[in-house]
Amino acid sequence: EKLTALREERKKLNPEDLTFLDPCMGSGHILAYAFDLLMDIYRASGRDDRSAVESIITHNLYGLEIDERAAQLAYFEVMMKGREYDRRFFRNHLEPHTCVITESNGLDASLVDAVFEKEKDLKNDMVSIMEDMKDGKTYGSLIHVRKVDFEGLKNYLQQELESGSFYGEVIKKELLPLVECAEILGSQMLSTSTNPPFVGSKGMDNKLTSYIKKNYSDGKSDLYSCFIERCHEFTQKNGYQAMITQHGWMFLTSFERLRAKILSNNVIIDMAHLGARAFDEIGGEVVQTVAFVMFKCNLLSAYLGTYKRLINSVGEKEKELSFFDSKNNFYCSSISYRKIPGAPIAYWSSNNIIQAFQRLSPLSDIAQPRQGVKTLNNDLFLKLWYEVYFMNIGFNCTSIEESILSRHRWFPYNKGGTYRKWYGNNDYVVDWFDDGKAMKKLAIEKYHSVTRTITNISYFFKKGLTWSSLSTGNISLRAFGVGYIFDSKVSSMYFSDDDLMFYILAFMNT
Repeated sequence: EKLTALREERKKLNPEDLTFLDPCMGSGHILAYAFDLLMDIYRASGRDDRSAVESIITHNLYGLEIDERAAQLAYFEVMMKGREYDRRFFRNHLEPHTCVITESNGLDASLVDAVFEKEKDLKNDMVSIMEDMKDGKTYGSLIHVRKVDFEGLKNYLQQELESGSFYGEVIKKELLPLVECAEILGSQMLSTSTNPPFVGSKGMDNKLTSYIKKNYSDGKSDLYSCFIERCHEFTQKNGYQAMITQHGWMFLTSFERLRAKILSNNVIIDMAHLGARAFDEIGGEVVQTVAFVMFKCNLLSAYLGTYKRLINSVGEKEKELSFFDSKNNFYCSSISYRKIPGAPIAYWSSNNIIQAFQRLSPLSDIAQPRQGVKTLNNDLFLKLWYEVYFMNIGFNCTSIEESILSRHRWFPYNKGGTYRKWYGNNDYVVDWFDDGKAMKKLAIEKYHSVTRTITNISYFFKKGLTWSSLSTGNISLRAFGVGYIFDSKVSSMYFSDDDLMFYILAFMNT
């Protein structure tokens, strides 16, 4: 009934109401595709191509970008689309809303004072925009701007420009673009779609890291996840958000709060889980993507979204064939995810699996799963076992104290590795001389803390089970004896009952 009511409400919309934003528009590929779709909509409503093109440029399409060259290409792309549908398009002198996000740091405050000498209120609004956009090139469309009289500012600046103001060059090249860009940053659209940048927290400078922690704490692990939050803000209530991103946000614990926010405020309508090698020009397993459409509404949590599981296909052609194969279809509601601890987007889960999480005890009741060490310098602290003097490797230590007394420098190290069950991947040793003195010193120098990067020290040298944290295949657990330290790229679990440990190893691997 709610869905029917929403559909009836949508029937009242005019094509001009279908606003569309790409906040990371790049060279404009998504905008060009949106242009074609909007033309189909205008034609279906009975509009001629010429008036439709004018409306699309004026009312529908918006884009933001920090790279000036990319923005120029996007501008050209949209202009060529206009010319494609209207031969006389260039005579209309229409300007697409494809904006380069600029910085206000270079603006002379005295010039602004002079331009707005007679309009103090508008001057205050301009100063507000300048303050919000002083680091535009660093934060891009992640910037939040305060609501001001954008329309009044634009009208005033345009009048000053047309009247031959002495400051015409500043108005045209700096003030007007800044206001137009800020207006888009402060807007909400009916639909938002983008392919955001993928930058992990390690790749960000201190300034960006600090800004993201303050404004996008739930998505701070990667830039793309910050844009998931930002696109939600850009989207109107009962609007649509469509993105292609890395798929880590669907499962990893570092995105748990982000998932909770998404599932409480959105309904996933469609998802194509592409996985690795979705694009022929991108090789390897590192880039694993997912494309999804979300509806910004929390009233339809029981809605069954459509999911396409394409992770087992390799390359564009294979994934395209898999997309049209109904055996790769799954249907799931967001209610189901909330029944699983951490709410992973596990759309392939059967009802029996979901009910098992509700009825049965978690593994953590009988085991202690833990993550281990970030060395901060693997080249320095990690070696393959045959690269070091064998007699200086300390095997079978059972405690920190025993490792110190042994005076050995190197100790066995669990670091994940290839898919392997039961036992193995024992390739690395770690420098833990004198209770890891050198590694701890580096951690303190960099983060003023040992435990931020060297965690769960009390579990070092105990026997347990280990598995790689990230994998495209099934989970594969391996047993290890006493004497091991473990990496952050693997997870390990420990038991008070050794017999139970081997039962769990058999159960999990089968």
